[in-house]
Amino acid sequence: MAHSLEAGISLVSSYNLQYLLIIVIALVGECAIYIVAWLWPNCMGLGPATDELVKALQRNYGVSGQEHFTVAVDLAQTMFKCCGIDSANEYDTSLWRLQGLGPRLAVPLTCCKLLNANDTKAYLSPRPINQNFCQDLEKQTHSAYRHTVGCWMALDQWYREHYFAFLMVGFVIVLVEFCVLMSTILSCTRIYHYNQELKEASRQIERDPPDPTFTPVSRASSSQAGAYSNDTYALTDQFNKQHQAQVNQYKDTEQFNKQGAYANLVERA
Repeated sequence: MAHSLEAGISLVSSYNLQYLLIIVIALVGECAIYIVAWLWPNCMGLGPATDELVKALQRNYGVSGQEHFTVAVDLAQTMFKCCGIDSANEYDTSLWRLQGLGPRLAVPLTCCKLLNANDTKAYLSPRPINQNFCQDLEKQTHSAYRHTVGCWMALDQWYREHYFAFLMVGFVIVLVEFCVLMSTILSCTRIYHYNQELKEASRQIERDPPDPTFTPVSRASSSQAGAYSNDTYALTDQFNKQHQAQVNQYKDTEQFNKQGAYANLVERA
């Protein structure tokens, strides 16, 4: 029985050890990924690439089926007051401009300076201050009514801020996982020590078995209790008789002394 118990405990301990080892490896790998993402985000393809953004803009803006991309670009241009990725010239070679997929415009209306710029929904229904001047091809004419700065710098700054928040959330998750792992290790350690104590107690019992001739002390039976009570009562009656005899003897002695004293008085008289 003891050997089977030890085998079972060893099997459970080995499974616990394998589980903890897997968790530790996963935790270390997760920490390594976060560190690499923190120091070299471009190596993992996390950083925004200017060339890729320009190509995506020229291929997808205003194209049917890419409405979400178009709305995202309009939102960025309205929010950051910019036009294009590097400059507004990128729209000159875009599918939106070359294939006439939209109105005959040089740049999207969200590149223009807007009357409703403070409206949170301005990117959905932009209202330029002067649409004609904004769409003019001459720089001297449209510079006062169009955003001429590209969106790359603003997008990169926005990305870095949110990327930092993302990494902070990741590190908090790793910290929580580490705390859970440590609590699991402590719990397993306590269980291990408890099992060791059980095994030690089992070995102690095997080395020093209890004496089969030993009879534990139990309460007296009803017959024994009755016998003890009768003896007690018998002893009490005998004690009372002896005490009464001593009292009577004392009284006789006192009476005798009184009679002797009376006789002496009579003789003297």
